[in-house]
Amino acid sequence: MKNQILICLLLIYNSVMAQQTITGTIYSDNNMPLPGCNVLVKGTSKGALTDFDGRFTINTQIGDTLVVSYLGFKTKEIVITKSIDYTIYMESNASELEQVVVVGYGTQKENLFLQVQ
Repeated sequence: MKNQILICLLLIYNSVMAQQTITGTIYSDNNMPLPGCNVLVKGTSKGALTDFDGRFTINTQIGDTLVVSYLGFKTKEIVITKSIDYTIYMESNASELEQVVVVGYGTQKENLFLQVQ
């Protein structure tokens, strides 16, 4: 019984230790950082958003696939092969921009004119 518990604890320890923190920076095709870019681990609910400088940090393991997406750019999949800093360049996709609808809201003060008879 003690051996089974020990084996279970070792398996849990190995799965926890296999997780690594992956960092990276995402740029557009004209070398501008992309803030708010989605970075997801394929097949899981783990994800991150890039900060103002296009940087992200995510916990994953070697062999996992990162799915990177951003409006107006082609979705890219990156297989994690090392645990160092990644630099990812996104390719623009002009056809996606045709699907964007901009809606504006505003206020205007109503002018009331009184008729005097």
